[in-house]
Amino acid sequence: MSNIGEVYLNQGYYEKAFEYFEKALSNDLGHNLKPKIPSHLFGKVQCLYKLNSLEAARKLIDDCIHISQKMKNKTILFKGNILKAKINFNISERDKIEAGIEPLEKMLKESKEDNHIAELNYELALMYFELKDKKKTEICRKKAIELYKCLYKKTPNITFKDRYEELERLTSEVS
Repeated sequence: MSNIGEVYLNQGYYEKAFEYFEKALSNDLGHNLKPKIPSHLFGKVQCLYKLNSLEAARKLIDDCIHISQKMKNKTILFKGNILKAKINFNISERDKIEAGIEPLEKMLKESKEDNHIAELNYELALMYFELKDKKKTEICRKKAIELYKCLYKKTPNITFKDRYEELERLTSEVS
């Protein structure tokens, strides 16, 4: 069920994806299959975020992060913390830097893996771009592009390529 939810999520059918993540979560809870629960919750939060149901997403992301910590699911924990920062950045009306950027910068300082550093710089570049901070946008954008290109050479993952191409297009908008 979760795989079907991911397919719908990737195709932009967020309501349908949400339903499948919900079914997968109910099924796994009913059968005491705990290892998949963090990814089902994360899928639901992604759907809510894409549907711009930010308050609902904010309420659920904390559960997702808590359960991911408890179950030592580092991947969902990392992605969950990024999504939480994005949610808070988009909800905040006063201090988007404190709400979204500072948590990501803190994660960036603690990160050692190139894919994490690339992803954090990617998200920071987009946030700084939205705030119209050209200097910081450019710093994060260049670092993310450099890392994504190296990662793509090692492992031709289409996400790496899509991300660096998206950031390259951002260049003309930053200048």
